[in-house]
Amino acid sequence: MKLKIFGWEQDTVQNLLDFVLKNKNLALTSIFKKWSKQNSRQAYSVRNYFYKLNKVYKKNPTFFNCFAFSNMQLETIFKSTHFNKISEENLLKKILPLKNQKSVRSACLKLAGGDVALMIRYQNKYRNLLKNNKYEVLKIMKDLNDKNIPTRNPYENNIVKMKSKSQISEQDIKTLFLGLVALIKRKEKEQIFESIKAENEITNKKLQNALVDLRRNKLLVEELKFENLKLKEQFKVLENNLEKSQAQNLSNMIEVQNLVKSEKMQDLKMFLNSLNLKQNLTPVQ
Repeated sequence: MKLKIFGWEQDTVQNLLDFVLKNKNLALTSIFKKWSKQNSRQAYSVRNYFYKLNKVYKKNPTFFNCFAFSNMQLETIFKSTHFNKISEENLLKKILPLKNQKSVRSACLKLAGGDVALMIRYQNKYRNLLKNNKYEVLKIMKDLNDKNIPTRNPYENNIVKMKSKSQISEQDIKTLFLGLVALIKRKEKEQIFESIKAENEITNKKLQNALVDLRRNKLLVEELKFENLKLKEQFKVLENNLEKSQAQNLSNMIEVQNLVKSEKMQDLKMFLNSLNLKQNLTPVQ
């Protein structure tokens, strides 16, 4: 029997952690997406499962001794929940050129491939880097310009300054709308799935009840057949007894008739004898 960890087989968990380790320079959301496609799972389900493992690791690292990982590898796997230096550089190298034609939000949305949650993560990290790591941002911008990749200085355009709540752009509304549409579609899918599941349960219950009724009817038919055979046997016995009774009655009637005839003949003989005796007697003078 295969060992299961929070509902997943150990081999599957091992595969996921291997994938995270091999792709440690990528953002976790991208890792979850790629692995979920390869293993026919939902990305959000993979994400939730990984973070559950991460919580267990922080409380009890020895729990993962059943896997083929060193302590250093496990530390790398579960520290990858945050951006590292390489992933931060890659993020800046991708967003800075995109900002020549787009806003930060639009650039992050394109980089995230339309994934709103990932877009927000990229956007927050980008703004955090602009605010707290200016030297690194300018260095990467220079490297890009040296490679003839045009970029704009984000600090000259006050990119770091956050918008106030009252300043909602058309792009913000569009992004919010896309997020709502995605959320509604997911909710509709869940509702359809639950509806189909409920209908299947009702159908299965009806089928089970029909099978039970069919078995009961079959048993009833068998009982009726058995009772019918018994009645047939009893009828045959009664029929035989009736025939025997009729034959006996006929025999008795014949005997009675013979007996009656015999008695009548005796009476007749006695009567004739008595007549003969009377004729032969002579009266005394």
